[in-house]
Amino acid sequence: MTDQPPIPVFFIDDDVRLLDSVRRMLRRAAVSWPAEFFDDPAAAISAIEDQEHALIVTDWHMAGIDGLEVCQRAHRQRESTQSGRYVILLTGKSETERVVEALEAGADDYIRKPFELRELLARIRVGLRILHLQRELHEANRLLRVQAATDPLTGLATRRHANELLERELDRVWRGMQALSVLLIDLDKFKAINDGEGHGAGDKVLRQVALRVRANCRRYDTVARWGGDELLVICPHAAAAQAGRVAQRIRKDVDELRIAFNGKALRLTTSIGVACAEPGHCETIEPLVARADEALYRVKARGGNGVCQAEPRCEATGS
Repeated sequence: MTDQPPIPVFFIDDDVRLLDSVRRMLRRAAVSWPAEFFDDPAAAISAIEDQEHALIVTDWHMAGIDGLEVCQRAHRQRESTQSGRYVILLTGKSETERVVEALEAGADDYIRKPFELRELLARIRVGLRILHLQRELHEANRLLRVQAATDPLTGLATRRHANELLERELDRVWRGMQALSVLLIDLDKFKAINDGEGHGAGDKVLRQVALRVRANCRRYDTVARWGGDELLVICPHAAAAQAGRVAQRIRKDVDELRIAFNGKALRLTTSIGVACAEPGHCETIEPLVARADEALYRVKARGGNGVCQAEPRCEATGS
C-alpha cells in the first residue's frame, strides 16, 4: 500500500477546561496522530465531513448538538460515503443503562468520566487500528476495481467495462439527451507481425497503437480493448461527422507510426468503422457495434487503411 496520511482525532466537548486538560495530557504523552479540539459540536461536524477517515471523541451532554446526534451523523456519513468513522462517547457513571442506545446510534466505544489518560489513549489506539485496517481494505478494493476495468497489456478499458459505459451512455441516447458514436478499430495485417516477428512485437505494437489512439481522442472519450487487436472508442455527445473526424485523426497518426523492434521499423495501418446512435433512438449495444463492424469490413474489402461511416439505423415503422 502507498503511504497514507495519519488519521486525525477530533475531541468535541463544550467544556473548554476539559479540552485544555486533554490537550496538555496529549502533549505530554507525545502522541503521533494529529488532534483537533472543538467546543462547538456543529463546527466539529463540519470539519469532520472533509475527512475521509476520522476518529471522534465526543462528550454526551452538550448544548445544541449532543453526543448522541454526533454519533448519528457520523454513522450517516459512514453509510452514505463509505468514509471511515470511529466514535468514542464520553459518558457519566449514571448513564451506563443508556450505552446500548448510544452504540445503536453509531458509537463504537465509550469511556466513563472521569477517565484516566492511559485508558483514553488505549481506546484511541484501538480505534485508529480499526480505521487503518478499513482504509487498507478500501484501497485494496479500489485497486481491484481498477484492475478489473483495465486491460493489463494496453492500459485501456476492458471490454466488460466498455459494455458498462455503453449501457449508461445509450440510456442518455434513448432519453434524447445526446448522440453517441462508437469507433471500431482493427489493425491491418496484425497477424503477419505476430507470425513474422513474434508475440513480443505484437504486444509492443498494441501498446504503441493504444497510446496513439488515446492521444487523438477527446478527453471524455473512452478507449477499450474490445478483443485481440480490435479497439473500441466510445464517443459521448458526438454525431457521426465529429466521430468521423476523430477516426481520421487516429488513422493518419497510426499510419505515420514506426515501431522499432529488433532493428526493424514496423509499420501498420488501421481500418475503422464508425456508427452513431441518434438522440431518441432506442438502440442496444450489439446492433450499434455490429453496424460499426460492418463499416469496418467495408474498409477491409477496399484494402484497409481507411475510415467508413455505417449506414444510419433504420427505424422500424408501425403498421
